[in-house]
Order: sequence, then structure tokens, then C-alpha cells
Amino acid sequence: GLGCSIGFFWGRISRLRCFICIFRRIVSWLRCFICILRRIVSWFRCFICIFRRIVSWFRCFIGFLQSRIRWVRCSIGLFRSVICGFGCIICFLWRVVCRFRYFICIFWRIITWFWSFISIFRGRIGWFRNLICVFRRIVSWFWCTIGFF
Repeated sequence: GLGCSIGFFWGRISRLRCFICIFRRIVSWLRCFICILRRIVSWFRCFICIFRRIVSWFRCFIGFLQSRIRWVRCSIGLFRSVICGFGCIICFLWRVVCRFRYFICIFWRIITWFWSFISIFRGRIGWFRNLICVFRRIVSWFWCTIGFF
């Protein structure tokens, strides 16, 4: 009858809303994954910068020991390398600040997970759908935690 038809359409609408929610979560996972890749690349670039500075310091030190004539040039080069090394340290500290952003992301995931868990017992939208939502929150929290490390 009419109640059956309404139930049928309500089920379709609920599935569509769930599909939209899943699609939004996939998009957020992809954004998180791209962010993780960008962080890996930036950490790798910072590591290469530090390694190049160490090599340049070592070469300057060897040059300083080999010849007193090149002492002034190597001193200037060593000074420049020290300044660039401080630049690498600032780069490293900036990465630490970016880690703090991941911590905020994890904290937000915990809050949204807790809210989804509470809404199961309130019975606002539906028990099974909220259980799926809690599972999605746990998975997104896991991805965010991977980004933190």
C-alpha cells in the first residue's frame, strides 16, 4: 500500500544519502593521501638539503686543512653553508608545525567519531547507518594518524 511505497522511497533516499556520504569520505581520503605524499616529498627535500650541507661542510673542512691559501675562500664558503644549514633547520621546524596540523586533524576525527558513536544510542538517523559512520570515522582517523607519523 501507501506505507510500503513511502518506505521504499525512504530507503532509496537513505541509500542515496549514504552513497553521497561515502563519496565525500573517499574524496577526503584522497585529499589526505595527497597531503601525505606532499609531506613525504617535502621531508625528503629537507633531508637532501641537510645532506648537501653536511657534504659541503666536510669539503670545506678538507679544503681548509689542505691549503692555507684557500683559507679565506673556504671560510666564506663555510659561513655560507652554516647560514644555509640554519635555513634547513628553519625548514625542519616548519615541518614540525605541519605535524601540529596533523594533530589537530586527529583531534577533529576523534570528536566526529565520538559524535557518531553518541548518535547510535540516540537513534536519530538509524542504528546500522550510524555504525557504518563510526567505522568510517575510525578508518579516517587511522589515515590521519599515518599522516602524523
